[in-house]
Amino acid sequence: MTLTAFLNPSHTGTDSRDHIDGECDEVLWHFVLNGLDKGADAATLHVTFENAGDVEVTAGKVNLRMQHFYVTTRGHDVLTAASAVVVTSAYNRLNLSHVECVGEVEEPEPEVDLVIGKQASVDLAGPEDLISFTLTYFNEGTGPASDFTIVDDFVETMLRVVDPGGGTVENGRIVWEIAGPLSPSDGVQSITYVVEVLADVPFGDTEVCNVAVISHPDDVDPCDNEARACVTVRNPFLPFPPEPTPTPTPEPTEPEPFAPFTPEPTPTPTAVERALPFTGGDLATLLIAAMACGTSGITLKRKRRRKLR
Repeated sequence: MTLTAFLNPSHTGTDSRDHIDGECDEVLWHFVLNGLDKGADAATLHVTFENAGDVEVTAGKVNLRMQHFYVTTRGHDVLTAASAVVVTSAYNRLNLSHVECVGEVEEPEPEVDLVIGKQASVDLAGPEDLISFTLTYFNEGTGPASDFTIVDDFVETMLRVVDPGGGTVENGRIVWEIAGPLSPSDGVQSITYVVEVLADVPFGDTEVCNVAVISHPDDVDPCDNEARACVTVRNPFLPFPPEPTPTPTPEPTEPEPFAPFTPEPTPTPTAVERALPFTGGDLATLLIAAMACGTSGITLKRKRRRKLR
């Protein structure tokens, strides 16, 4: 028949630390089921541990009316329950025979695991407002961290660094070179820096996000080496249109003074010009003069020329 043998109640709750001094990499648990029928088939053992959970093994050694079971756990553990299923007509008892360390503990190499967080002082800011960003960082590894770096970027077209918090501002970034050492026992460290929103940010709402990165060449988990914080920058005012450039007015210039008019002198006729006969123009002039003289009672007579003999 198939029977189920339960663990001796006095062995339930056994802690391997009570049987092994110091740490152990691998613990061997030895169980014994006795009082079986001679030649019974190997039984199956079900064991439950506090850390390792449920484990099932088959008897590793059958000795006449006794069977032996061997179970190993990784490191120390606590036995919470055990039972064996066997085909037999009777059994005596299932006992935990002994616990021993079968694997030496290798001291792990110290590990560095830096973690960073970031938080802004406000969620909404306007032109010329000040914003504080706080960086928190710590080491959750097993060894100290030395000579590591924190870099935080900022949007130069939107923000201006007012106080870098001990860092160096270069090319749109703030850089902190930290010598350390930073041990896990040092807890959380912090850095706070201050920026100002520029006055000429674009109209409307603009989400401005900055990313901080902590880095160490031996960091075992880079997934927690970045932290991001965002602030909405709101400018409710439209930009003023540029004033037109005034056209320069030319300065008045004084007119140049005119030279006084000097009438040309009437040329004196030469002797030849005086001896020339009257022309049509001269005759018209004389007629006008004669008419004028007639009205005034003056008569002009043409003098005859004497004929020379």
